[in-house]
Order: sequence, then structure tokens, then C-alpha cells
Amino acid sequence: SPSTENRLKEVFPDWMEVINPADIWPAGMMHGYHHIYSLSLEIVLSDPQVDAVFCVSPAYLHPAQDELLNITDLLNQAATNHPEKPVAVWVYGPYRQEFASILEKPGQIAAYHSPERAMAALGALYRYHHRIKPALEAPEEKEPFIAINDQKISRVKEIFSTVRKQNKATINFPELGEVLQSYGIPTVSTIVADNLAEALAAASEIGYPVAMKVLSPEVTHKSDVGGVYLNLNSPAAVEEAFKKIKVLELNQELRIKVLGVLIQPYVTNPDSVEVILGSKKDPVFGPVLVYGLGGIYTELFKDVAFRIAP
Repeated sequence: SPSTENRLKEVFPDWMEVINPADIWPAGMMHGYHHIYSLSLEIVLSDPQVDAVFCVSPAYLHPAQDELLNITDLLNQAATNHPEKPVAVWVYGPYRQEFASILEKPGQIAAYHSPERAMAALGALYRYHHRIKPALEAPEEKEPFIAINDQKISRVKEIFSTVRKQNKATINFPELGEVLQSYGIPTVSTIVADNLAEALAAASEIGYPVAMKVLSPEVTHKSDVGGVYLNLNSPAAVEEAFKKIKVLELNQELRIKVLGVLIQPYVTNPDSVEVILGSKKDPVFGPVLVYGLGGIYTELFKDVAFRIAP
């Protein structure tokens, strides 16, 4: 600030311009190096517009033997007087390690072997103070509480118990949807149809166009076996799709049992991207979250990421 510049001009030589960074060596040679260094630090740290100070100090001799350049005490005193403002020091010279060890002992100042590392540290502090810390201290937005009664919990346990007894690796969508909804996770409207009449009634109830998917305990990726039909916009289209899915049982290569079909609303959005979101049990980390490109592209591109569950 102009006030700080004027205060430094009072002790600097008339011919020397006060700029940032400030060179105090000429003034130190005139009025005493320790006195000017201490005074300059106090003036700068007292400026409300100054957030931190970067100092430079040589270490040509061991600090215990260098009365002129050993400023470890005055640096720590300045840091004590202004604990809210960090002081970083670049120490250079053959005895920089000894200088840094003495300087850092009180635990108030960090010494660095290069100006780049010192400035990087101050930059990290700045980012933490102005970006990260406010975000951490912001009032936490509470998620709406989802009440899960004992009846729902019992039903979820029953579903998973049945899956384990049947030694199945996956769970069918109707039961999965029931589990998710029990915990307040919304799912797409789905009606299970065991026969053609139920499929037509479900399509009429949901409203055309609809999507039809095979329901089979042996099928994980429905589109791989031809078990997905989209944009069915008439009863005739629903009937044709249902017959094609039922025929899958006759395919000796597939060896699947068709329990029925899933009828869901068919929604299109050219700006949307289908994603996969789920979890798996990693043998090392335990439960992990899975997120990535979904639909038929999940296995094709394998563009998924795994993160440890919070």
C-alpha cells in the first residue's frame, strides 16, 4: 500500500526505489542489517493488504558463527507478532541446512531450498484459504431423511436371502427395483408381464411408446441375446416383440428360461447420455462405487471408473 511504501522510504536510501520485492541490503548496510530487516518485516506484515511474506537469506557461514547474517531469531519474532500471516524463507548457501534447522525449530516458519518451492507453498495456502476452506466450512446441505420401516427392511433382507439361497450372481430387476425404492432411490416405472395379455395391458397402462425387455435369471445383458425392443408404439408392435422374446427359450445355444417381460416407458432425449451407476465388492478395498458410460456401451468401451465408497 502507499502507506507501507512511504514508511519504507524513510529508512531506504534516497536514490533507491521501493518496489516489490524490496531489497533491504543497502538500507541494512547504512542502519544495521538486523535492525532494517526486523523493521521492514514489521512494516510489511502490519499492512492489511499483505497476506504473506517471502524472505530471502544467505547462509555462507554456520548461523552460530555468523553474527551479521544470522536472522533466525528476528524472523521467528516477526512470525510470532503476526501469527495470522505466513512467512516463507528461501535459504541459500553452503550452510542452508543448518540455518533452516534453527529457523524451523520453533515451528512458526518454513524454510525452502528454492524460491519456486516457497512460492508454490504460499500459493497452496492461498488456494486453501480462499477456495477449499470456505467450502469445507459451508453449512452442510442435509439430504432429505428417508424413513425405512421394519417391514421394508424385512422385505429387503428376504430378497437378498432368496438370491443367496439360489446361488445367483445377479438379481432380477423387479426385486432390485423394490430394494432401491425401499431406500428412496427412484426407478423407472416398470410392469412385469407373464403373458401377452398382461404385456398389452401394461403397455396400455403406461402409454405408448413403450420398451420391452426380457426377464430371465440367466440374462444379465439383455441386448446381447436380442431381448430388448424399443419404441413400441402400437399393440401390434408389442405383440410381435413379445413373441420374439418368448422364442428365445427355444434357442439351444442360449439355454435361458424366459419368466416374462418388463414393460417400461420409452423415453428419448438427444442431449442425454446413458450412464452406469452402481457398486461392487473389490477384494482389496471392499465396497466401491462404479460409474461410467452405460447401456450397450458399458461392455463395449469399458469406460468406467471405480472409487472407494464414502
